[in-house]
Amino acid sequence: ALCEMLVAGPVLSRLTSLDLSLGVLTNESADVILKNAKRFEHLGAFSLRFGDVDARRRKALTKLCTAVDTSGSRSGNRFVAVGE
Repeated sequence: ALCEMLVAGPVLSRLTSLDLSLGVLTNESADVILKNAKRFEHLGAFSLRFGDVDARRRKALTKLCTAVDTSGSRSGNRFVAVGE
């Protein structure tokens, strides 16, 4: 839901970098981002570290903008990297 709100709202176009790391980014979330790839092209840096995203989507995500970090991401290992 967060990714859908992000691509639909006005904030994304004003950002120069975006960090969605250390969470539970899923294949479904990645699909929303990839379907709206043009909305992310202007970013200088986009961190998606430690998400639950398969290899095919990770490869596609790395082409979104200048610097995309998908390190630590792996499919089928859903967890929150940072907690209380």
